[in-house]
Amino acid sequence: MRIAFITTEYVNNKTFDGGLANYIRRVSLALARMGHQPLVIFFSDCHKESEADGVKIIQVKYTRRWWFKILNLFTLRRFTTFLELLNLSLLLNAKLKEEHGKQEIHIVQYTSLGGVGFFRLRGIPSVIRVSSLTSLCRKKGGYDRLGPFAARQQELLERWAFKKADSLFGPSYVIAAAVKQDAKRDVRVIESPFVLDNEELDTSLYEKFLKDKKYLFYFGKLNVLKGMVVIAGILEKLLARYPELYFVFVGKEDAGYEGKTMREYLLEKAGDYHDRLIFLGALSHARLYPMLERAQAVVLPSLIDNFPNACIEAMAFKRVVIGTYDTSFEQLIEDGRSGFLAAPEDATSLYEAVSRALDLSEAARKKMGEKAAQRIEDLEPRKVVEQLVRFYEEIVGEQ
Repeated sequence: MRIAFITTEYVNNKTFDGGLANYIRRVSLALARMGHQPLVIFFSDCHKESEADGVKIIQVKYTRRWWFKILNLFTLRRFTTFLELLNLSLLLNAKLKEEHGKQEIHIVQYTSLGGVGFFRLRGIPSVIRVSSLTSLCRKKGGYDRLGPFAARQQELLERWAFKKADSLFGPSYVIAAAVKQDAKRDVRVIESPFVLDNEELDTSLYEKFLKDKKYLFYFGKLNVLKGMVVIAGILEKLLARYPELYFVFVGKEDAGYEGKTMREYLLEKAGDYHDRLIFLGALSHARLYPMLERAQAVVLPSLIDNFPNACIEAMAFKRVVIGTYDTSFEQLIEDGRSGFLAAPEDATSLYEAVSRALDLSEAARKKMGEKAAQRIEDLEPRKVVEQLVRFYEEIVGEQ
């Protein structure tokens, strides 16, 4: 089966990338190993075609078409976001049409973000993988930089794309329920495949910054949706209680808070203990994993998430993860058995959960880590991707 993925992002370098990019990489590699022909078409800063491990990769450079400037001026630049997203969908689907003309594509999988499936090709069965929901993210404080009116434009286009697809699926029961309420369409739940990257680890940064230190670990984007403000609310009290403890942050700053960068805000809230916060920016997995596997616990208090990749990676490394209820983490973590869960947007609840994790004996920490890793075994690529292929075949058979 020849399967196309139309997406806004993909792993195209060795730096740390987001969950969506890593998901498409893992599922496309698994499909290639199963004898299928995956094709990834994604938005980039250049035109480029390549092939790696049986996956054809096409980067499409974003260029504004002639009608964009005319409509943008005519609407007094009030609908720039809407027009940008329409243009992006047109560009990606034009490349898809070109590839379909060369060799038949049996099914296309669109990402939900930005409504890239709006201009879907009618001649190819299509599904959308629901990886986020803009309206829900905005309610939780996301998309501040986009602005409320522009965010609503994105919401509208995503909702229209949902209605045009032949079917929807996603890994999270929480997000599936939200989309059903928002778009009035059912979402099949198919969990995402996972396997640890098999690459040589680089311990240089661990040796330089963290060797012999006791530390909590966060990795991902530093923004409101990922719970940075909630973490900020516990730092001073937590670091005062545990005088040998450090808190390590890995990831890029996606947005600030209260007029400060997120790093500045966290340092301010740590008070006299700000010197025990360590920021290391975005890292490749080769540098990230040696730090992750030595952490006392991993703190991921998202306000909303979609079967979080960071949680899965940490559990695969047998780490104790502190996540949040009603945000998709409860789909992975059984509180008190394979990790800990706190109430979302609740600093007191997070403080208590982190304290429970830190107060574990080494034997209890090891046992909990082993339970966490057992859950991740359910996400073995061949097992999960076979379920996805059956879903594809069902949709193709209905056309």
